[in-house]
Amino acid sequence: ARNLETFRMIKSTVNRSVYCCSLNERIFYIKLYSFSSPIKYLKHLFRYSHGIHGYKKSIRLLNENVSTAMPVLAMSYLGGLRSLVVHEAIPGVDAEAFFVNCSNNKNLRSTVLKKIGALIAELFAKGFSHGDMNFGGFIVDAKDGNVSVSLIDVDNITNNPKQRFRDIVNFNAHLFVTAKKAQVEMLSSDELREMYLSMLGIYNFDMTETSFVQRLNQATELKLTKWGQKGYIAI
Repeated sequence: ARNLETFRMIKSTVNRSVYCCSLNERIFYIKLYSFSSPIKYLKHLFRYSHGIHGYKKSIRLLNENVSTAMPVLAMSYLGGLRSLVVHEAIPGVDAEAFFVNCSNNKNLRSTVLKKIGALIAELFAKGFSHGDMNFGGFIVDAKDGNVSVSLIDVDNITNNPKQRFRDIVNFNAHLFVTAKKAQVEMLSSDELREMYLSMLGIYNFDMTETSFVQRLNQATELKLTKWGQKGYIAI
């Protein structure tokens, strides 16, 4: 019988579910994929399944020294209608929880923000685009004075250079929406600028700091308006 203490659902949507499993004091995340329509299934008949594609993406990122979760298994079944990928858990908490719960330690917040900015820049500089960047997709481990940041949820990663600035716009807009829902100021304008300056020091989109900030503020406001949100976090 399944032990509910060692196997639990984390989230579920129309075409994917995520479970957490503990085994021999190791923690794994299992992502199950299905197709929400026959058309989507037909499109994937001659491609790798979502699960195997996710496994390959993770391996490629690791080979490029981009910090992400280690995949341990992927498979397709039911004639390709279903697939799964299993990753070993990364110690820590997601960045959203970290910044909500770590409000007083400014030095630690600053270190984490710089590492997030550097990780984003590293991802871009090595030819990747994210496709769904938000604070829930970064894991922060700040125990014992050693701070590390890793990337999770790599399903939508591509090699489209036009997507990279859109990644940052979505990232910025998601941050505003998340903070509004949590009713907290997750990051101040100065902290946001610090994170993006860390990124621009490595990957600058061929923009000056001033032009980047202007474009990001304008695009974020437009994105939030499209989402039916008012206001934004200006930097």
